[in-house]
Amino acid sequence: MVGTGPAGRTVQRRRAGTVSVNPAAEQSVLNRNDLMEGLCIQSVVLMNQWLSEAVMRSSVDDSVKAGQRSKRLDCTG
Repeated sequence: MVGTGPAGRTVQRRRAGTVSVNPAAEQSVLNRNDLMEGLCIQSVVLMNQWLSEAVMRSSVDDSVKAGQRSKRLDCTG
């Protein structure tokens, strides 16, 4: 419903039971969603980095152990 308010300005009147959209609140929700998405992506990136470092450490440990075994075999042989 449209009516005339003070100083002749057009005023939008809400019907009972309707919800007005607050652009600031809507933007806040969008910003929060963007933030959550960003945090999710960041956590996945960090998890991948951690896993790749763990795999690298594991393979280095295995190669060091294999090197120690071969040295032991060389010494005893």
